[in-house]
Amino acid sequence: MCNKQYRYILIYLIFSVFLSATVLKAQNSKIFNIKEYGAIPNDGIDDSHSFIKALNECRKNPGATLIIPPGNYNYRNDKALEYEYKAISGQYGEDVQGYFFKPNGEYVIALDLDRFNNITIEAEGATLIQEGWYETISITNANNVTIKGLRLVHKRAPFTEGKIVRSTSTYFDMKIDT
Repeated sequence: MCNKQYRYILIYLIFSVFLSATVLKAQNSKIFNIKEYGAIPNDGIDDSHSFIKALNECRKNPGATLIIPPGNYNYRNDKALEYEYKAISGQYGEDVQGYFFKPNGEYVIALDLDRFNNITIEAEGATLIQEGWYETISITNANNVTIKGLRLVHKRAPFTEGKIVRSTSTYFDMKIDT
């Protein structure tokens, strides 16, 4: 009989510690809303500075949640636009990927999640419209990063489509819709 009582007491204590830790974690978790940092969905105006500020706050607050309400958010960076222009105009040569995609290569990171710990990004119904060429999301030196629902698109697709209207064995003419 005595062993049974000790077992119930032990189970009660373990459950109490687990419940207390869960409640304490929930109380210490901060919730940030991208709108509090100036982002306005569907206005067509650059929201990149709002994302940078909000993500920096999340980095300082392990366990935080960043809320990105539904809508379209624009992300624009002059350096990323320059890279896009130079790549499309042939200034990087034929091996554009070889130029950019290497350790310490030149590129812009849109959502830099370096050193994030226990972060959740809730973005159901949100779309990030990128202008320029980016490494869209970079997760390095991080633990337990969750991104839910965020849709990523390019304002100008990172490729070109067209219709070949004339060709020979040495060249072709292509019509590109702009």
